[in-house]
Amino acid sequence: MITKYNEKEYEIIYDKSSGCYKTPFHNDLFMMKIMLNCLEKAEYFVETGLFLGYTSYFVAKNFTNINCYSCEINSDFFKLAELNIGIIDNLKIELNKSPDALYNLKNIYNNDIFNKYCIFWIDAHWNTDPLNDEINYITSNFKKFTIFIDDFVIPYDNRFTNDGLTIEKITQNINNKGNIKIFMPYYDSNHPDCNNINNNGSQPVGYCILTTENIETFEYLKEIKLS
Repeated sequence: MITKYNEKEYEIIYDKSSGCYKTPFHNDLFMMKIMLNCLEKAEYFVETGLFLGYTSYFVAKNFTNINCYSCEINSDFFKLAELNIGIIDNLKIELNKSPDALYNLKNIYNNDIFNKYCIFWIDAHWNTDPLNDEINYITSNFKKFTIFIDDFVIPYDNRFTNDGLTIEKITQNINNKGNIKIFMPYYDSNHPDCNNINNNGSQPVGYCILTTENIETFEYLKEIKLS
């Protein structure tokens, strides 16, 4: 199925378990604009937490020049994701836990990945807690990256749902702080619906971005300064 973001057409996945098509990234159209702009410049996309494959399928299918990777710890989810995704040449998925999967990326792609622009979608925190190790490893080893952390607490806006992940939790594990900018969503009075997820009034999901790059925020983000 084809859907449109920012006046461009993109293919989305058909979820065989639910019998319907699924959009990636919670279909947060504000965040999607930022993400798609980043993906236009990326060479690698790495997801931790494959779930049923919606996100990695979307990136691999629509950005065939990007090397895509995702891992999943739950074998039931992984089997369903395999059925949903099929075979995509530029996507590798593994039944593996994070952060072990991140540690193994250099063996899959070689050490050159550390010098390429990588987009990370960090979403492997159901029943596990790899976030600190993930942040520590990425910010220690990768030179050019944009990390999107899903399900994040937005301390100044309680309209966003979250899984209790806070900036205080990850601060001590961010390395090379002088080279990294941190952003959170700021959907202000110019965006009275907070965001336009599916145009159905659903609550948006909080997220945090850590990046070494000068990303385009489209005025949807607020920079967070660490004390």
